[in-house]
Amino acid sequence: SFGVRGTTIGDRVCLGNRSVLHACTIGDDVIIGNDCIVLDGSVIGAGSILEDGSTVFPLQEHKGGWVYFGHPAKPIRPVDAKELGRRMNLARRVLAKAANVPSRTSSEIAAQSNQAFVASSASVGCALKMHSGTGIFFGCELTGNHSVSIGANSNVQDNARILTARATVEIGVSSTIGHNAVLDSCTVGDNSLVGIGSMLAPGTVVQSDVFLAAGSWTLPQQVLESGWLWAGRPALKVAPLKHHHRDMIAQIAAQYVEYGRYYGGMVNAQ
Repeated sequence: SFGVRGTTIGDRVCLGNRSVLHACTIGDDVIIGNDCIVLDGSVIGAGSILEDGSTVFPLQEHKGGWVYFGHPAKPIRPVDAKELGRRMNLARRVLAKAANVPSRTSSEIAAQSNQAFVASSASVGCALKMHSGTGIFFGCELTGNHSVSIGANSNVQDNARILTARATVEIGVSSTIGHNAVLDSCTVGDNSLVGIGSMLAPGTVVQSDVFLAAGSWTLPQQVLESGWLWAGRPALKVAPLKHHHRDMIAQIAAQYVEYGRYYGGMVNAQ
């Protein structure tokens, strides 16, 4: 059981762009590359490097002093203090340069239902249809020539991107789009979960009652059939959904409805 966990980050840690640390522990002097995912209960030991695009699966312990890469991340080779120092200095220069770039101004959303929430730091550059209980959270980006429709009690979590250059994006009822996920001109049904850092290629159809594991990628026009756990790059059927998968999907959706009400209440109170 994952339970409720916090996140602990050590000293002198560099975290790359679009990466997610989710209920995990990161030791001192660790470099996390761009587009990485570290999931619940995992530990990355001191003096390690997690290369760009890697995923650390839940409850994994990675010893310090190694370079890790892959999905799932695996040890590639030891790293010595000289290489770690060089890589750390490079990462700091990149971060310092990025800090001097003016931040994007958040979009102002026209009046929506007071039962929906859009974070002030979300950027919405396309037509958007929302319903009661919908939440678009911090740092999200919705952009393109076509519209986005999000069903009741569904949520788009922090830093997710929804792209509509090719076609509309439709998300059903009580579904979750995980942190840092990317949806490109695709469809997600009801009561489904698109895991953290997943990427849905143009034309993807995620049917209702689907669990797509974190860090997974789909192929263009791929159909993820209802009632299955999918995972991988590209996503493949792993196992039929069990009760605990469906319970998790329902619980996360309900939890984010409450988050939306809480944050929306804070905004309205100002």
